[in-house]
Amino acid sequence: MSTVSKEYINDLAQQLYDALNLKPNFDIEELIKQLGGKIVHDNSIQSFIDDFDAKIVKANYDDEEQFIVTIADFKHMNRKRFSMAHELGHLFLHMNFLKKDYWCNNLDAVGSERYRYGHSMEEKEADEFAAAFLMPKNQFKCIAKENDYNIEKIAKIFGVSRQAATIRANNLKIDLVNS
Repeated sequence: MSTVSKEYINDLAQQLYDALNLKPNFDIEELIKQLGGKIVHDNSIQSFIDDFDAKIVKANYDDEEQFIVTIADFKHMNRKRFSMAHELGHLFLHMNFLKKDYWCNNLDAVGSERYRYGHSMEEKEADEFAAAFLMPKNQFKCIAKENDYNIEKIAKIFGVSRQAATIRANNLKIDLVNS
């Protein structure tokens, strides 16, 4: 599969964020349901070996939902939000969800190469999407400025970890203040 530029990923995330009329710290579980997905919370550590927080698969033809996101329920909510956004990244970037051939694509699940070859390009793209979707560039810059570039406040507003907000700020070349 060809790689997608960070610019494209950020533009797509911003367009989706705007089209869906989202606000910082939106309810991602409700959004997944609105998009036609189902969320399965899994408390089994065995299901999530090798730091596997979540997965996404197309639903069966006879299911009411179009896709299923399985999430490790024992993680912190901020981590679960990022993992769910990561899986939406796979849905939009790698599973052709926005195209007519969504059901025709042979790609039923993504990320399986991760366990054999390390962190694949698809995984990195989905991480970029998750950060850009949860913390869109335009909103991030504005909220950072309004909150005096305070990392704690910014992370709380977006419902993400300090680490996720710091990485996003670094990628956007924004200097933050630790509290």
